[in-house]
Amino acid sequence: MSDDTNTESSGSGRQTLTGTNTDRGAGDRDLTASEIEAIQMRNLLAANLGQQYGGDRDLYKTFGWQKQPDIEDFYAMYLRHPYAQAIVDTPVETTWRGAPEIDDEEETDAEEQTPFEAGVQRLTNDHRVWHYAKRADRLAGIGQFGVLVIGFDDGEDLSAPVNASVLSSLSGDSQSPILWLRPFSQLSVDDMKVGGPDSPRWGKPTHYRLDLGDENDALADDGPDRTIWVHHQRVIHVPAQELLDDEIRSRSRLEAPYNPLYDIEKTLGSAAELAYRSADRGLHINVDPEYRLEDGGKRLDEEVQKFVHDLQPFIRTEGADIEELGGADIDPSPIIASEIEAISAVTRIPQSVLKGNETGERATTQDLKEFYGTITERREQFVTPTLVRELLDRLRRFGVLDEPTGGDYDVDWPPLAEQSAKDISEVQLNRAKILKHIQTLVPGLTSEGAVQWVEDGEFPDMAPQPAAVQDGDLPPLNESDPQVQAYFDAAFPATADD
Repeated sequence: MSDDTNTESSGSGRQTLTGTNTDRGAGDRDLTASEIEAIQMRNLLAANLGQQYGGDRDLYKTFGWQKQPDIEDFYAMYLRHPYAQAIVDTPVETTWRGAPEIDDEEETDAEEQTPFEAGVQRLTNDHRVWHYAKRADRLAGIGQFGVLVIGFDDGEDLSAPVNASVLSSLSGDSQSPILWLRPFSQLSVDDMKVGGPDSPRWGKPTHYRLDLGDENDALADDGPDRTIWVHHQRVIHVPAQELLDDEIRSRSRLEAPYNPLYDIEKTLGSAAELAYRSADRGLHINVDPEYRLEDGGKRLDEEVQKFVHDLQPFIRTEGADIEELGGADIDPSPIIASEIEAISAVTRIPQSVLKGNETGERATTQDLKEFYGTITERREQFVTPTLVRELLDRLRRFGVLDEPTGGDYDVDWPPLAEQSAKDISEVQLNRAKILKHIQTLVPGLTSEGAVQWVEDGEFPDMAPQPAAVQDGDLPPLNESDPQVQAYFDAAFPATADD
């Protein structure tokens, strides 16, 4: 690992930069002034969150909110909070509702595949690449990024660059150049080496130190060291969402809604506790001071225990009055509703989708339309370039996939929702209405072609027109033709003034 790199701890948000430029023989170095300034700026911004009245009031401290939650906090929230899981999982599940279709730009028969398309199909069948891509997308959203590690069968150590010549020799054989795929969240990335100013990967990872243990056990004891360094050529780096000013980390999908999520947790917990206390209203036993209990109150205590624990519906008393202390009923719904509204606003997930079908009501058509628009944008502008193309282009680079015959390829996603019979009939009716007005203006449109367009929206190939029509020299209009006269009357109906 002779790159001009800096080591950057990523698992817990701490940052320690260490020069490892072995070519120059450089040792550890201190942080530069700009690096110190950047760290101080982030800490300053975090410290100023919720500050009012010149610092006399700290809203984050008052409300119990964390100013700098890290990957451990996000992961714990994801594992235990139902709405946190919905925020991360819902966009991923909807995005990957159907796997993308990869089409070579080379025109071929419908049943014929180019070598590139056949290679993608083999990867899909043998290694379930889109299954692992979906998992990487999900894990990336918990923290600031995730990674998808490719197990190339090149005989090299994971910390070494990929041996492309070995992989190319395997591509034509029955043996697959890929052994395995495995996704990791940021929690499993213990450390990173990033390229320095003299490196072509300046500011980008050159090596990742991964913890190969089970991420679900990551919050427990550390156990034995199970880490390993992996070269960046073997890693697909997946940010949680679109990057801002950082080439490595984006914001976690749980960062912006973290405070409302925490408030929901507090509200649900306190409401459950208050509900229990309200149901168990308590008893006040007032013994007459002039009455002497012969057994020292033992029998009265037994009666109370039977009432509380054995569900006896009465209490036998002697010389004592019993009063119920009472309690208040708590309805947390209005509080939670406002928090969900805030979460919906920042995540662009409609409330009806976020909450699910908990009341038997389905998301409205408008909600789904807007949400599907968000997912379509996510597919095209984030998942396709960041994950799908990044993975396929990496495999092309090392000879695992053939080059597209047409020079490039298209990534097509299936529709997010199938149209109902009612929707299809309404679309066809609208096409028929349009066709009624334009049919006389489209020379060569046959009845079969009209039916084809109404049914599937594919406009048929038109019959060749006379040269005069193609050149724009239209023949003279025969105004005595009944069809021409009928169209003229329909287009310009007579009025009372005519």
